[in-house]
Amino acid sequence: KWSKKIWLDSHKDRHANIGYGFVGFDTLVNVVFDKDFSNISKILETPYIDKKAPYKIEIEDLLNKTFTNRL
Repeated sequence: KWSKKIWLDSHKDRHANIGYGFVGFDTLVNVVFDKDFSNISKILETPYIDKKAPYKIEIEDLLNKTFTNRL
């Protein structure tokens, strides 16, 4: 389990697939679609799964604002 201290002081760049990471799907959706951030580009770095890019599923989930747990 992550604590804020470990997270902030870890000096590590952790990547997780959308819906499976520390931030969580609902929080990520709130940031991506927040009107205050609408003019800011968003770049998501998520890892491959079995050497395949899962981006199509992740983008569909984000656009539909529904976590489908298909990865």
